[in-house]
Amino acid sequence: METIEILIAAFMVLQVLDVYTTNKVINQGGVESNPVMEWIMSKLGKSWLVAKFGLSAAVAYFMYYYAYPDYPTMVTVAMTGLVAFYMWVVNHNWKIMKK
Repeated sequence: METIEILIAAFMVLQVLDVYTTNKVINQGGVESNPVMEWIMSKLGKSWLVAKFGLSAAVAYFMYYYAYPDYPTMVTVAMTGLVAFYMWVVNHNWKIMKK
């Protein structure tokens, strides 16, 4: 398995964990702190999951099939940044969940 494939798999797993931890925080009385996602959630209700996973899958697909063949280093760096960012998001949600 190539590095980019591992990064994309990690990115998608982190999307699932983000949704899970975000829902837990909201069910405990917390709020979505990302204003864009908050707007999407308010407009789509429970269907926001479709938008979240659809957009995440589109990003992963685009990066792997379109961008990576021409710009492997740039895509690897970008996906590493996205994975690091979502690791922070999930960790942040987890800490709030545990309070």
